[in-house]
Formats: sequence, structure tokens, C-alpha cells
Amino acid sequence: MQRLVLVFLWFFVSMPPDYLLGAQKLSNESMSVRGIYFTETGCSHCDAFLLFEKPRIETATGLRLELELHDILSPKGYELCVAMLAERGRSFTIFPVLFLGNNVYQGSRAVAAGARVELEYWLKYGQWRPAEGPEGPQKPPQGASKTVLEDLSSLRGQTFSVFSIFLAGLLDGINPCAFSTLLFFLSFIGLRRQDHKKRFWTGISFIGGIFVAYFALGFGIFSGLRYFFSRLGVSWFVKGAVSLLGGILAVASCYDAVLALRGRAGESILQLPLFLKQASHRLIRKGLSIPWYGLVAFGTGLLVSCIELACTGQVYFPTLAYLAQRSERVFPLLLLYNLAFITPLLVVFVVVHRGAAQEGVRRWYEGHLVLVRFLTALFFGSLAVLVWQ
Repeated sequence: MQRLVLVFLWFFVSMPPDYLLGAQKLSNESMSVRGIYFTETGCSHCDAFLLFEKPRIETATGLRLELELHDILSPKGYELCVAMLAERGRSFTIFPVLFLGNNVYQGSRAVAAGARVELEYWLKYGQWRPAEGPEGPQKPPQGASKTVLEDLSSLRGQTFSVFSIFLAGLLDGINPCAFSTLLFFLSFIGLRRQDHKKRFWTGISFIGGIFVAYFALGFGIFSGLRYFFSRLGVSWFVKGAVSLLGGILAVASCYDAVLALRGRAGESILQLPLFLKQASHRLIRKGLSIPWYGLVAFGTGLLVSCIELACTGQVYFPTLAYLAQRSERVFPLLLLYNLAFITPLLVVFVVVHRGAAQEGVRRWYEGHLVLVRFLTALFFGSLAVLVWQ
């Protein structure tokens, strides 16, 4: 499954630009006209104009439309768009927004129709159309794909709710990979017969290392995905890959749930490969045998979380892919996700530290494993659809 993700990403990066743009190149002798286009990174409706409508209009008119692109989700992009609209006596209602000549068009349908009319007028008269209609707020076109309230809420970074982010992180935290590794860690430090205080700080340091590494890895993955989504055409392939991956993982999770229901959880598809599981356990055993237990436990947590990303990343990656096309200010959302991720680990650690039997905790978790698998399948299936919204 991890190889499948890497193959998809390699495919996107190596894709020839002409194929990504999916448009005929115009002759270098074609006359160019300029405009300003405010879009949302990763927005399917916004990219559709750039990928399909714009090349068709250019081919029909023989004019090359060169657009200065701005991300409406960025504070600077939004402020610039509002200021330019105010100069023309209009207010922001919906995106995408196209400034072309003396006119401005808001909404995907109005943008496509307006660009064609403007270029045809230029081709015929050699100048831009006069400003149309009375001054004032421009009404969104009928049948527009998004309402004003939805657009404004997305601009404020609320498209993916805080509650949803927390639930996704919590679901990742009860992943069997993370859970079983923590239990192995607790067993190992218990066998070393450290005093009560030392065991506590060893466990806290270990979980702290997991948190820091997971947060840093998430930020790096988000930055990479944000770059891909900002490239015209590539975002469609990334969405397709995430949607396909989400569908495959949803089916695999349902299959694993059935296996767990039959008492065959050890045969699950979505689990850490044996050699990585052994490497993780070996790292814990060797790392915690070194003095300076607190610092070493923190470093062990860093390394173990990197190894286990091959398993825990099955939830993390699709969530980051969805966030990458919805918000630039990801720091607080990533912080929330990772706090939710370590919450189950902290709860289990505290429960065991206060005297609960590890075997009892393990049996309790195995009794709820079917539910965890079905919830994970629901999560993957939902993201496979939501990534296109």
C-alpha cells in the first residue's frame, strides 16, 4: 500500500507538462491579452476553467489569454480581490473571480461565459468591452456551485471543521499499529523494573517524541501536497490518487473488520509489515537500554513514529491531502490533529501506570477492534468523496 502511494506521487511529478495542461499550445505568433484570476488552490471548478474552457476559447479566437493567478484563500489574495472589486463598486460574492478588461466575473459559469465574450469582442473590435451593468454588487449566477456563505466560510479556514480534525486524529490514535507499539513499550519498561517516577517520565518522553516527529512529518507532507495542488493540472491527479487510495483502504478496512470478527485479526491487510514491526521493537529494546532514560526515550519515540508512519500514515495522508486544498493556515489544525492522535496513547499509558493490567487493556482493545476497523473504513470512504468537494 505504501509503495502504491509512492508510485502515484512519482507519476505526478514526472508527468509531461503538456499532458497535465491537457490543452493545445497556441502559436507563438498569437496575440496575448491579460487578465487577473482569483482561484482556490485545489478547487475543481476553478481549475476546470484553466484546464478546459480557457484553451477552447483561445483556440476559437486565436488569442492567448495570459492570467495572473492569485489564491483567494490566502489573506493577501482575498484582500486584493476585495479591494479590486471595491474599486469597481462591487462586493465579493463567490469565487472564482476573473478581472478581464473593464469587467469582472464571479462564479465558474460567469467566468467561462465572460471570458469567451470578452475575447470575441477584442478579436472583432481590437479593444475591451465597455463596463457592463449598473455599478453595485454583482449577483452570483443561477446554478452556481457554491453559495456565498460557503465561500466565505472556506475563506476563513472553516471548511474542514475543528471537530472533524479532532475525530480524524483520534481515529488515527486508536490505530492497531500505534496501540500495539505502546503496549510493547510499556511491557519493556515494566520488565526493567524502574521506579515509579522513572517509568512515568520515560513513558511521557516516549509519547512526546512521537508527537514531535508526527507533527513535523505531517507539516512536511502538507507542504509537499500544497505545492502539488498549486500546480495546474497536477491537483486533479492528486485528487484522483487520494480518492482511489481512500476507496482501496475503505475496502481493505472492511475486510480487516471481517477478519477481526472471525478472530483472525493477525491476518489483517492494513498492518505494519513484519520487518518494520521487528525494527520498531528492536529500536525500543536497544534505545531504552542506554542511560539518560528521558532523552533516549524521546529519541526512541521520534524514530519509532517515523517507522510506523507506513501504517499510521494511512489515516494521516488522506487527511493532509484534504487539508492541503482547503487551508493555508494549517499549524493549529495539525497541532489539534496530533494532540488527538496522542490522546489514546496517553490514556492507555496513565491507566497502565496506575496499576491496570496490560493484558486486560489488550483484551478490551481487541474486543472493540471490529468497531475501529469499520469506523476507519467509513473515514476512508468519506474522504474519497470529500476530496472532490
